[in-house]
Amino acid sequence: MVNVGFSLNYGGEHLTFENEGKYVVDENLTITVKRREYSEFNACEWVLWFENNGSQNSKILSDINDCDI
Repeated sequence: MVNVGFSLNYGGEHLTFENEGKYVVDENLTITVKRREYSEFNACEWVLWFENNGSQNSKILSDINDCDI
């Protein structure tokens, strides 16, 4: 199984994450990573969801690297 690594800048701060799961960055940003493996093809896919659950705007997301390998 390959680890899913991704990074981004959030409000000017560089953040790095690994593996699938749910990451609560702050009260205004939650990142969810879903991963699916296709072992018969030696391949996998993953999707990142960015969600604002807060009552205010989130900080600015930039430089999103959805595949840090």
